[in-house]
Amino acid sequence: MNGEASARGTGIFRVYRRGQGNVARGMAAGALGLIALFGCGGELGQILSLSPRLERVIWSRGLPFFETTMAVTGVHLVQGVSLLLCAWGIWALMNYARLVDFLIETEEEMRKVTWPWDPTARGVAWGIVPARARELVGNATVVLVSVGVLAFVLAVYDGVLLGGLQRYLGMS
Repeated sequence: MNGEASARGTGIFRVYRRGQGNVARGMAAGALGLIALFGCGGELGQILSLSPRLERVIWSRGLPFFETTMAVTGVHLVQGVSLLLCAWGIWALMNYARLVDFLIETEEEMRKVTWPWDPTARGVAWGIVPARARELVGNATVVLVSVGVLAFVLAVYDGVLLGGLQRYLGMS
C-alpha cells in the first residue's frame, strides 16, 4: 500500500472523516466493546464450558511469585478469537459511512442544544425556584410525570394480562 492510496482513503486501514465526531464514536465504540466483552467473556464461556473437548488444557505455565498455574483451554481460545472478531467488527462499524455521518451530526446537534441551566438568569420563578433553574425544573417535571403515567399504564396492562392468563389457565 503506497502513501498516496492511503492519503486518498482507499487503504484498508483508512478512518472515514478522521477527527470528526470523536466523542460520539468513542462512546458508541465503548458501549459496543463492553457488550462484546461481557458476551465473549461471560456468556460464551459458560456455553462453551459445557463441551468436554474444549475444557482440555492446551497450554500451561507456572507463575513463580503466585505459586499457581495459568492454563489456557479451548474455551479461552474461542473466547479470544471471538473477542478479536468483535473488535474488528466494531472498528469496521465505526468506519461505516452512514453510521459515522449520523454520529457526527448527532454530536454537532448536541453542541447546539440549549442546556437547561442558564447561569446568567437572575431572580425567582414560581416563587421558590431560582429563575436560572426554571427550564430545568420544567423539563424534569415533564419527564417525571411522563414516566409515572407510563408506569401506571404498564402496571394496569400487566394486571389485566396476568388476571386473564390466570383465568385462562384455571389458576385463580
